[in-house]
Amino acid sequence: MENIFVAVDFSTSSKNAAMYAANLAGYFEAKLTLFHSYHVPALGFEAGYIPPINDMRSETETEMKSWVAWLGSHFKGIDIEYCLEMGLAADVIESKAREKHADLIVLGFTGQNSFVKEHILGSVAARVAETSHLPVLIVPEHVHYKKIKKIAYACDLDKNLETNNTLMKVKYFCS
Repeated sequence: MENIFVAVDFSTSSKNAAMYAANLAGYFEAKLTLFHSYHVPALGFEAGYIPPINDMRSETETEMKSWVAWLGSHFKGIDIEYCLEMGLAADVIESKAREKHADLIVLGFTGQNSFVKEHILGSVAARVAETSHLPVLIVPEHVHYKKIKKIAYACDLDKNLETNNTLMKVKYFCS
């Protein structure tokens, strides 16, 4: 594994996911790429005001740099970079991860305590996991890193697992 891609939204659950990903990056001696997508809030259009895109990007970049510095101070020797992209997170995470040659996408997940959130809005992590062709690791907000010893792998037996090296990728985590 050479590059672990972690999408963050600056929440506590994404901070936990970033820490988990940094531990994995240290274990595999991989590069860590932090990613954040930003978009113009719908309220801006309805209210007749659109915030300056450059200001949004600048504020996001400042926050991302502080996250890189924070992770770098806690996880010495890990190569950490960041990237930003305008768009809805669930729509741009995989394409950006592919562009960065990521081997794994890591996302945080907050326990959904609301019917509306869980059943109507959904979750970015769930949508990425459902649609991604790259491996996705979803880290619940209160889970802390431990070396992976066991993996449950759900698959469609109709697909040829040998041709895409899926099992080899899963096995790599156990070594």
